[in-house]
Amino acid sequence: MNFCIVNSDQVGHAHTWHTDFAAANDAIYPRTQEAFSALALDRNVWCAVTDEEVVLGLSYACVSDDESEVEIGGLMVSPEARGKGIGDVLMRLPLCHFLVNENPLAWRRPPRIVAHVLKGNDAPRRIIARTGFAHAKAVRIPGAALPGLRTEPDGHVHGDEFHLRIPQALEEQAVWLDGWNDTLLDGSAARIRLLEGHTLPGWAAAIRAMA
Repeated sequence: MNFCIVNSDQVGHAHTWHTDFAAANDAIYPRTQEAFSALALDRNVWCAVTDEEVVLGLSYACVSDDESEVEIGGLMVSPEARGKGIGDVLMRLPLCHFLVNENPLAWRRPPRIVAHVLKGNDAPRRIIARTGFAHAKAVRIPGAALPGLRTEPDGHVHGDEFHLRIPQALEEQAVWLDGWNDTLLDGSAARIRLLEGHTLPGWAAAIRAMA
């Protein structure tokens, strides 16, 4: 198992996997090819793949148009691969990568770092909490603004918004990075492949310095 950034050669395959997954799960917002490719071009899409390049999971970091918000979202894990902790890793990697490479907390107007969960979609909530997010508010958005997501009888998408707990969550990410031992919960091997020159201890030190 490998966790890595989706590169330009993988974008088409990864987007197809994303849309197929979303088509079978109306709690996942299906991003267009253009939007997905833009995220990947910015190195903000992460995947879990087997040594044979079979995709088992995806996630991403997405900056809002006005840069007021960074969403850690798109968390998807194949049903057959669940229970191994893949979702936990995929929630943390785009978050830590974005923190280290973009340092949004040092921006002139630091953005909120958020995660969203659809009403009734319970599984990601445990992962989001373990990653350091706390419930902030309920959200209600017209269904036309989020095509593909499940709507309630009022025609709106209902869900919850979570905000990263800063600075507490920064130390939590650093502790997780320092403790990573290339092993999933079931004991199987898993490698995190970072950009050249990057290391997990280096990430941990950089994130601690932000607290």
